[in-house]
Amino acid sequence: MPYLDKDAILNSLTKEDIIKICTEMGSPEYKENAQGELCFSTSICHGGDSPYKLVYYPNNELFHCFGKETKVITKQGLKTVQELCDKKCEILNGNGEWEETVFHNYGKQKLMKIILSCNGKYKELYATPEHEWLIHSYWYKKQTQELKKGMRLEKVLPVKINNIELDWEGIRHGFCYGDGTINGRSDKGVNYTSVRFFTKEKKEIIKYYSNWNFRYDTINGEKVPCCSIATIKNYKKIPDISKPISYLMGFLAGYFAADGNENKNRISIYSHKKEDLEKIRDICMKCGIATYHISEYNINAGQRGCVNLKYDVNAYNLRLVRSTIPDNFFITGKGKKSNSKQKGRLRWHVVNVEPTNRFEDVYCCQTSTHSFALEDFILTGNCFTCGDSYGIIELVIRASRLKGQNLTWFKALAKIAQITGKSYEGTPEEPTKTITDFEWINRLNSIKKNTKNIPNLTEINENILEIFWYVPYQGWLDEHISREALSRFEIGYYGLTNQITIPHRDMNGRLIGIRGRYLSDYDAQVFGKYVPLYINGEFLSHQLGSNLYGLHVVKDKIKQCKKIMLVEAEKSVLQAYSYFRDDSFVVGLCGFNITFTQIKIMLKELKVEEVIVGFDRDYEEADSFEATAYYQKIIKKVAPLVPYCRVYLLLDKKDRLGYKDSPTDKGKNTLIELMKEKILITMKDVNEALGKHE
Repeated sequence: MPYLDKDAILNSLTKEDIIKICTEMGSPEYKENAQGELCFSTSICHGGDSPYKLVYYPNNELFHCFGKETKVITKQGLKTVQELCDKKCEILNGNGEWEETVFHNYGKQKLMKIILSCNGKYKELYATPEHEWLIHSYWYKKQTQELKKGMRLEKVLPVKINNIELDWEGIRHGFCYGDGTINGRSDKGVNYTSVRFFTKEKKEIIKYYSNWNFRYDTINGEKVPCCSIATIKNYKKIPDISKPISYLMGFLAGYFAADGNENKNRISIYSHKKEDLEKIRDICMKCGIATYHISEYNINAGQRGCVNLKYDVNAYNLRLVRSTIPDNFFITGKGKKSNSKQKGRLRWHVVNVEPTNRFEDVYCCQTSTHSFALEDFILTGNCFTCGDSYGIIELVIRASRLKGQNLTWFKALAKIAQITGKSYEGTPEEPTKTITDFEWINRLNSIKKNTKNIPNLTEINENILEIFWYVPYQGWLDEHISREALSRFEIGYYGLTNQITIPHRDMNGRLIGIRGRYLSDYDAQVFGKYVPLYINGEFLSHQLGSNLYGLHVVKDKIKQCKKIMLVEAEKSVLQAYSYFRDDSFVVGLCGFNITFTQIKIMLKELKVEEVIVGFDRDYEEADSFEATAYYQKIIKKVAPLVPYCRVYLLLDKKDRLGYKDSPTDKGKNTLIELMKEKILITMKDVNEALGKHE
């Protein structure tokens, strides 16, 4: 297959070219929105029939999402979309049910500010102009840029959870949290906790304390029932949200019995700690109980029940939506009189929508209902295309798949060139920039003296890639690898041998080998996890030491920044590309050794000035003999490079990685931390490792 200059082709695409491509792929009709962006039918990419909902941005991003600070309702409480990026989470979908999904970063886009109001409260949201919102009473959708003052956004409430047996320990915990005391006496971590039952309603709680010590205390001449226990548990702390629903629901019921209030069908819980009430609100969400805003009010000094306040204090109130409270929630007479069927006045109406100067990373997800709940139960549409971030090449791949054609990434690029009449073919040219750093040239003398050329590996027929199926492997998606990376590196599946297929190309994009990764543990144990693919009696192998995996994708970035990062496995290359996209400069050795050919590629062809070594962690503990031996072993591996460029090592000294983990395995943030802590390897280090003395 001839060399195709990806950047030259994609950078030259005009609006007319995009129209040609989308027409060829199945969306002949289009329009331009108010911003002059092309809008096509979603039938082109996922078989839907939503006209003008696939928007082509000049930067090839096709999605409409939220600013990073936007909060959504999850089973673990309120979280920002940035916190949830690339992590599995359960959110409230448009049916009020928990659904597992993943939020993705869809690149930098324009944001608009939406000002909303509800029950006298105001809030601001930031979303892209084309993001969709559901309008109350009509159930039609409006884009952010189409919202008008007075429009009421639709809400969604969680499905009410009935038939949950309240956990008695949870009830005791909740009641003690509200009305209990820790007597201040403790030894060896034991808390002496007691509760008193002053009112008739609170005396109904005594039955839940049958395993506690019972007595009567005399308060102001009156005998008051009291229960106490010595325990390591701290009943004055909010329970962890990961506890079972029955425990959490019991906690809420016990806390309401202690510090709840019923007033004209309004059910509320009080606390003087806002941070605790926020945790309780999150527990309510997990238990399917909707809430209003946390409101603040003042309590004047003086006698308040059995408490005498010396000073005015601030307190906080959390009102619950009565229709979402389970039938068995009220364990005393308090609250049983309220029988409101109303679902709460939780609908937010639009006050204003205005443009901003914000152009930054945005985030969204996809759900089965095409909608989900933001903070305050605001129902919004999710990304209404395919739910992934991709450009025009991936669009062609998906559209072709709907037509029964299984295109690889390079075949899709060739199709774009064919449709638009682009013909950027030929041999890639070396950069014309003159190198004037004579010291650098002198350092390369020993490399240049060796006249052995980089071997020209045998090219494999591109047609072999057509027998594979290109469906993202969920196991790798769960390991920080994006769909875009799987597509860009042409990762496929070969059903005959149950292997993931990993094409290897040289720096010029020529197909030189295909490796397979067995999915069966038995096959992996017998044959090895990563082996050359075996098709029609032939191994599609190549000299791994004569190439750098992924170089054809990241070579332009490497030449630009003059640095390269070496990892062992192909999967690590995919992870790095998922984190940094076209800013990645990570390539794979497909092993633990650095060959002379690979050194020559780095120094002569790429002219790198900095090499970062990110090998797998081959030791259990950071402060161990094995870790020191590992460090010395790597120094010996990179010794031939040290005289010619700066060489750094990523060494995990804080046990962030597990045994055999790659520096890319624990996510983007961990990799960045390790990069910031990289260690420079000097000639002194090399001489010591090799046993030489200056």
